[in-house]
Amino acid sequence: MRAFIIVAIFAVIAAASAEEEKDYSEWFKEESKLKVAMGCLLDKAPCGELQNLRDTFPNLAKDQCGSCTPQQKARYDIVKKILQDNYPEYYKALIDKYVPA
Repeated sequence: MRAFIIVAIFAVIAAASAEEEKDYSEWFKEESKLKVAMGCLLDKAPCGELQNLRDTFPNLAKDQCGSCTPQQKARYDIVKKILQDNYPEYYKALIDKYVPA
């Protein structure tokens, strides 16, 4: 169950919403943008243009990415790898906030 929720968390980061095709993976490749995105997702800073991502995040996590397209899944894989490899502290913070123990 926990693994499915983790997948959903990264899918929503990558996808943002079923209607929007914005590629949020770019936000995770630059440190300054990453801090903005993580501040938003962790409720520590205003979201600005990432508000849709923040608003959608909890619902997609509950849905376990059931409505993800193959393109959204591919984005999920990119973002997950970036976070796990380069920013494990942010990865852990997202898991702690959105995945019940």
